[in-house]
Amino acid sequence: MIKPDPNNSRICREFADYIEKVHATDTDDLEYLKSTGDPLFTEEELRQAIHPLDRLVRRICVERNITTDYFREKHDRQCAYMLGMLPEQAQNKRSNLLKALKQGDITMKRFLEMVCFVLELDIKNMIVECKDKVDGKTHCYALTTSENITKPGDASESNKL
Repeated sequence: MIKPDPNNSRICREFADYIEKVHATDTDDLEYLKSTGDPLFTEEELRQAIHPLDRLVRRICVERNITTDYFREKHDRQCAYMLGMLPEQAQNKRSNLLKALKQGDITMKRFLEMVCFVLELDIKNMIVECKDKVDGKTHCYALTTSENITKPGDASESNKL
């Protein structure tokens, strides 16, 4: 009895096609999804956000024209490619992230998951500007050295987040 060639089986071909689709992470083929479908967040949702991390995520999504279709496809590809998840696992993880983003008051972990993992953006610097309720002074804290921070009231203050 002759055994079938394992390199020519239907399951092997389907698996190879799946792996090829997963490894096709070139963002150019997803750019068309930014022009189709509903936006993930609207300008109105951006204005309604109270928590600072919510506002940042929503602003990034609005400015980059992230749609629900783009988010779904990008998240699923990242989960399959980076984490080796099955489609069902990726769908569950995606729906949990989307639920947290839509409800608001997200954690730093969810913020980083969305910005760094899904959208594949590198955070080069983070600046937090706090106003002391006791003395009324504004303090800036950043990941970089204090020499690079735009002080409140400076002429280049428009570059703030």
